[in-house]
Amino acid sequence: MTPTSILGHKNYSSRALRPWLFGQFGILDAMYPPVALRFHTYQIEAEPAVREYVDTVLGHPAVAEWIAAGKAQAAVIQAFEK
Repeated sequence: MTPTSILGHKNYSSRALRPWLFGQFGILDAMYPPVALRFHTYQIEAEPAVREYVDTVLGHPAVAEWIAAGKAQAAVIQAFEK
């Protein structure tokens, strides 16, 4: 199941009323931050509902904290730098 298939489904209510995939934030939403980051980083064009969902995921405080922690990470694993 992809965000497009869920968000494009005729029974999916308004994004303004339902920002997460199944109403409240849940485990399915928790697995999408890496995907949302790829949409953002690679500037992937998407349907408006998908773009709104990506923005919602990236706006979650835990995701913002995760991004900040990654940017603050100073350690370098040399084996992956080649």
